[in-house]
Amino acid sequence: MSHLDERLLGLHAINPALIRPSAAAHLAACDECRLAAEALREFEDALREPESWPAAVDPELRAFAVRSEREDAAALALLEEFREPAAAARFVWADIANRTEYQTGGVARLLCKWANGMCERNPLYALKLAEAAIAIANALPDADYPRDTIHELRGEAMKEQANALFFLGRLRDALGAITCADAAYRKVKRESLGLASVTYILGLVHYEQEDLSTAEETAYRAADIALRFGATDLYMSAKYLLGYVLFDRHEYAAATEVFEGILRYGNARQNVSWIARASLAVGACWLETGRRWEASRYLEEALRLYTKLDLTTEVTRSQWLLARITFADGNRQEAVNRLRRCIREFTEFGVLTDAALVALDVAEYLDAMGRTRDIPKVLGNVVQRFVEAGKLTSALAALAYLKDAHVTPGLVAHVRRFIKRADRQPELLFAPPPEPV
Repeated sequence: MSHLDERLLGLHAINPALIRPSAAAHLAACDECRLAAEALREFEDALREPESWPAAVDPELRAFAVRSEREDAAALALLEEFREPAAAARFVWADIANRTEYQTGGVARLLCKWANGMCERNPLYALKLAEAAIAIANALPDADYPRDTIHELRGEAMKEQANALFFLGRLRDALGAITCADAAYRKVKRESLGLASVTYILGLVHYEQEDLSTAEETAYRAADIALRFGATDLYMSAKYLLGYVLFDRHEYAAATEVFEGILRYGNARQNVSWIARASLAVGACWLETGRRWEASRYLEEALRLYTKLDLTTEVTRSQWLLARITFADGNRQEAVNRLRRCIREFTEFGVLTDAALVALDVAEYLDAMGRTRDIPKVLGNVVQRFVEAGKLTSALAALAYLKDAHVTPGLVAHVRRFIKRADRQPELLFAPPPEPV
């Protein structure tokens, strides 16, 4: 009789709902596997109980833990005015990284935490928070903190910088930042959960660079580390990445199965964030297969939940997909109006690649409506935003070419494919299609 492997036993230790019914049935029937699963769960529970290891804790580390709590409380008081996105300009002006009272581990930790939560709401502000955390972490005297703590804090700050850069579509910079974060974490003597997060973000960057095989391999590594630490959310994030690898391979049925599994997890935990993310992903799968009714149902739920969570970039992304359904349903002008709003919002958030891709949808729809004279203005506005942001990339050249060309559906598709690739591979140079398309 075959037995469950350690991965499945570990999943069961985190949450029995994570394993398939067939594996659960095996556990119920197999004494050996059931005893192994129970032992693993007891071990995980013991690790979460501080009283189970007081004698092993070094007195100096215990004293440092008390000091860290004080630092964290002081940091919250110092930084409270900068908590919300509206404080971004004030935060930059304050230049806290160069002010002595802010140069503590507690401030760096809180900035990292806020940067992580800000990426989907305002990635530009998230980047500024992370950059300040890096400057403070690098300025901390090594003698004042345990060596592992210093390396982890610097790794965490660079990880959050990479995270923000990723959300802004600056993939080359994100890869550089996450490589530095990985190097910092590898100086830590013990394996840490931070390394799993870094590995996961590295997988995201590989995915965006269209290296799907490496992205898949890296996501599995991140999931494995997360599993050993009992980090269910990070494990689910790795699965979410695997789902999008399948999505990009056009394996929509398999991708839908992965995302629906994550949705079940979110519902079981009543985790609104996971329900929203999985709903958006499932809706995108149904949209690609032409099942608009099912897609609309999931995307409306994603929109509702992202609005509740105040995750503005994801609200706009949900509205973008819903506008595509609106056009397919025959409400063409309404769809164009909605997409124009998406362009404005993505531009305001600094997510210019998505703004450009939405503009291409508008160009394609205007062409289908016989309103080709309106296309140069739509594309010209996005070109201007790229110039103002200093994003003088090959994507800009592609948009500028389309603005002045005779628009056809084939040409729009050619430019869309290129912009997606150029965002992931900045070294690419744009070339018009060899023949009219």
